[in-house]
Formats: sequence, structure tokens, C-alpha cells
Amino acid sequence: LAATRAIRRIEAERPDAVLVDLRLPDMNGVHLIEAASNLEPPVPVVIMSAAAALTGNHQNVRAILEKPFKLRHLQRVVQEALTIA
Repeated sequence: LAATRAIRRIEAERPDAVLVDLRLPDMNGVHLIEAASNLEPPVPVVIMSAAAALTGNHQNVRAILEKPFKLRHLQRVVQEALTIA
């Protein structure tokens, strides 16, 4: 999904968690993270990125996975994010 559509879906559907890359074609992934954190309660975020540098305080970010990663690792991290949420 394009980031702008993803933000609208996050706001409308309130997912249990969001997986996001910091590099998106139509906007910086940080904007998507901020949209998820502005919801009440905030939606937990797992970042997947080859450039895994994130600045600022984003309390809803549960993990940063550096690409490439194993599917089993992603599953474990998402499960932990859902447990913490």
C-alpha cells in the first residue's frame, strides 16, 4: 500500500500492530509511525528496514528489524509486540 492509504486504513481499522519500512515510495515511514502513535491506544509498530536508523522518541515502536531477517524472527518479534501492547 502507499503510505497515505496505509495511514487512512490504520486510522479506520485500528490494526493490532503495524509493520513498516522507513523508506516508502510516497513518504517517510516516520509519518506512518506517528499516525499509529497518535491513535488511542497507540498501535504497536515493528520497523523493517535496511537502513534501520530511527531518531526521536517513538514509544509505540516495539522493535527494529534490519533487513534481511528470517521469517521466524519476524514472527517472534511481532508476537512480542502484541504481548506488550
